[in-house]
Amino acid sequence: MADLRAVAVPATQAFPTDIGDGDRILVGALGRDTGGVVDLYTDDNSTTITIGGGSSQTSTTIKAGATADIVLMSRGGSVTVSEDGQTSLAAGFAATSLIGAINEVLGESGSISSNLICFPAISDVGTGDAANFMAIPLKMSGWVLTRATAQVVTAGETNPTEIQVRRRRSGSDVDMLSGKVSIASLGTIATPGTIDTGNDDVQTDDMIFIDIDAVSSTPPKGLTVVLEFAK
Repeated sequence: MADLRAVAVPATQAFPTDIGDGDRILVGALGRDTGGVVDLYTDDNSTTITIGGGSSQTSTTIKAGATADIVLMSRGGSVTVSEDGQTSLAAGFAATSLIGAINEVLGESGSISSNLICFPAISDVGTGDAANFMAIPLKMSGWVLTRATAQVVTAGETNPTEIQVRRRRSGSDVDMLSGKVSIASLGTIATPGTIDTGNDDVQTDDMIFIDIDAVSSTPPKGLTVVLEFAK
């Protein structure tokens, strides 16, 4: 497996030659200018990402180099900056999204997915609460549930199989989905649930339970629920 490294390269220094296939690096350095703005400069100093800072800087600005576009994506949306141009990002595309993207390059992922096996591959799926559960670690405190879906190994028949995600905090339970995960009759892949944005956050030591609220008349076999969380 390739190492992950952060490399700062001045404009007068040659690009590193020991980067192997599959290596991912962040090339550049952070610098603060006279206006209090923090800029990330690439190896040739022609491309900068302004992350913000200082009372005079309230927006996030991206400037592309002379020969390449910059495409950035985040939970707030996406933006493309054409070569030799620049733009200020919309409020929904916050500076924290850029920092998250940088952390992703460095291997500090801003998202986590959990596969919770509720029923083995050869077992009928049945209704009931707490078919499986997970505890929220310190690292995920303040994160939010972004996706909940499921799959079965063998399809059920007649009526859907429906799944709820439940959060327990300090002895109080709330449903995290306003629309349940649903696996249709004769289907194996679910329609993802609808996240309840009023109950999507998690804190350290929360318990997340998988509740099977309904099962096809001829039950499916084998059930895995996939939960995705993000900062």
